[in-house]
Amino acid sequence: EKENPLAMRAPLGEFNNYGRFVKATCTCGSSQVFFGDAKSQVTCNSCGNVLATPQGGRARIQGDIQEILG
Repeated sequence: EKENPLAMRAPLGEFNNYGRFVKATCTCGSSQVFFGDAKSQVTCNSCGNVLATPQGGRARIQGDIQEILG
């Protein structure tokens, strides 16, 4: 089975999420779409775990990135 190269935890700056939406999966298995430049903390709608933290520009994504959208 072919693996999705974006389906991994990516540290800040490993990919260009500037001005893009990100689809990330939480450890509970729920997926959520949010802005890659989030200016406030993004939490999972199902369990409340933190998926992204603002860093003054790009958000630090803490969930498993599934896809970077447009």
